[in-house]
Amino acid sequence: MTKDLSKPLVILAGAGSGKTFTLCSRIAYILSQGVPAHQIIALTFTRAAAEELKKRVKKVIIDDGHKNFGFNLQEQFYLTTGTFHSICFSILNIHCEHLGFTSGKPTICGDKKIEVIVKEALNVWERKKGEGGIAATAENHDKARGSLGEDEKQTGEITKNDVDVYVNFIRRAKSDGKEPHEYGGDYAFIYQFYQDRLKKTNSIDFTDMIRLTVKLFKEQPKILELYRDKHRFILVDEFQV
Repeated sequence: MTKDLSKPLVILAGAGSGKTFTLCSRIAYILSQGVPAHQIIALTFTRAAAEELKKRVKKVIIDDGHKNFGFNLQEQFYLTTGTFHSICFSILNIHCEHLGFTSGKPTICGDKKIEVIVKEALNVWERKKGEGGIAATAENHDKARGSLGEDEKQTGEITKNDVDVYVNFIRRAKSDGKEPHEYGGDYAFIYQFYQDRLKKTNSIDFTDMIRLTVKLFKEQPKILELYRDKHRFILVDEFQV
């Protein structure tokens, strides 16, 4: 498994079965074949897993690479390893102008700020709808509020649950590649308000890191080819769907 470099390879195995060791051994073998380390990229899902991957790669190279393959140990320091999100964010920082960022590199909008923006959007929407509050703005939102008590429903006040409903909706919509215009009513308005605010503050959220990188590659084929040439070997230790 570590030595066949002629085609893509997928290994499906349970926890503790040696997937990461196999990936690290494959990296060591690729380096032994004269492939420059900067042409290899290793990805995983969480920060903890990315740090562990770096340590494991280093160990395999030191223990096996030098002993069995004889390549320069300094090669390891040119390896690109990280999470999907961190690698995508680094790509966005380099090519952000192609996505309409006019004020330099984008900043990351944290969870607290996201909640503030969504709550502000809900306040604006409520004012636009007049009396009756947000509980009457959409059938889907009425259903989402079904778990609230009757007193809380009748107040028409924006609650933490209201904010969470829309925050989760926006995250799902972005993960599915949906734009605000593909929805209606309060969902379309709040999603668009949120996006406009991010753009105004030159910000992106966590979901944008992957979504916007995919968009960049689709809309800018020359940039896609640049990274295809740069990273000939892409190894994924762990992913989530």
